[in-house]
Amino acid sequence: KVDADLIWKLPDGEVRRYDRHHNVICRECRKSEYMQRVLAFYRGNFQEVLL
Repeated sequence: KVDADLIWKLPDGEVRRYDRHHNVICRECRKSEYMQRVLAFYRGNFQEVLL
């Protein structure tokens, strides 16, 4: 949380914040069933958006 203000001030702060949080989750629970479902959910949404 030290660089929270800096992240918010960046033009792409939202993306950077999400990527950082997502990476932490992946490192901790990459092989968990819950994480697999979350990743599949996001992949499905991204595919729908791209289509």
